[in-house]
Amino acid sequence: MLKDNEVAIGRVARPFGIKGDIKLTVMTDFPERFDAGNTVSFRIDADTVKRYEIERCEGTGAGLTLHLKGIDDRNASEALAGKYAFVTEDELMPPGDGAEYIFRLIGMQVVTTDGRALGSITDVLQGGANDVYVVEGKLCIPKIPECVLDIDREKRVVTIFPMKGLLPDAL
Repeated sequence: MLKDNEVAIGRVARPFGIKGDIKLTVMTDFPERFDAGNTVSFRIDADTVKRYEIERCEGTGAGLTLHLKGIDDRNASEALAGKYAFVTEDELMPPGDGAEYIFRLIGMQVVTTDGRALGSITDVLQGGANDVYVVEGKLCIPKIPECVLDIDREKRVVTIFPMKGLLPDAL
């Protein structure tokens, strides 16, 4: 399991072949982190982190095949199966304009422009035209510019404009 300041960027699915290659499931929007010449850290257990130089990376999209320096046979690659590749929070790539990391959104308080506290974000749904912030399991707030006006990282507050029909009358 990763520690609090560690963010998963990939997970070793399984060994690949007999020469130490691994199949990695990508968990980052920045797959270039796995380009040859870069290094990657793996949490082996609660007390052990191993860092490897990437000698070769093949494939695109969600699944990559990597060869790591010092992992030269199937037995060595099997030891990494199921392990997470990670970066620390200070190594994160800055999110694009108007974007935020989901793990940072979870727990942020949501307030309206007229001062109503709606609760905290418990989930972020992805897959449609825009993300949707789930607030306390009861409200769905679309992440669109007309609705989500500000995300204050320091105060951990998301300010929304309560568009007509967005909130139940009781709120």
